[in-house]
Amino acid sequence: MTNNEPKSTPAGTQIDETQRLLQERLKIEGQIKGGASWFFWIAGLSIINTIIFLAGAQWSFIIGLGVTQLVAGVASEAGSSAKIVAFIVTLIFAGIFVFFGIFSGKRHNWAFIVGMILYALDGLLFLLVPDWLSIGFHVFALFCIFAGLRANFKLKRLAPVP
Repeated sequence: MTNNEPKSTPAGTQIDETQRLLQERLKIEGQIKGGASWFFWIAGLSIINTIIFLAGAQWSFIIGLGVTQLVAGVASEAGSSAKIVAFIVTLIFAGIFVFFGIFSGKRHNWAFIVGMILYALDGLLFLLVPDWLSIGFHVFALFCIFAGLRANFKLKRLAPVP
């Protein structure tokens, strides 16, 4: 009489626990990267929005920065030198958000927090218009970035994989 069911041994239990911890760690790391990636999307689409505005189009992506849209909107009414300045300003702001994306991806809590504060302040600019869709999307993006921050805290509390 043979039993085909695996027997639970202490070594097998340890392997199962190690696999569970590894899977949980990988899931959390994915959440951190997902939260940090929002900074790259914000930066990239802010640059694209500025190019679109300076080309004379009247539409943009809602994920971009309000400050770059404001600068591009003002510059589109001015001369070509103002457009160059607007593009440089956009590159500076986009660079700042790339910076936050890099350091958030390296699991620095301060980068998540400072980046979220700046993006929240940027979202307040849309209250002046008022552009409720952009405000709502800023809130959604902040929620997603916060999920990355929360995962970062969770990863630091997680037991190391043996």
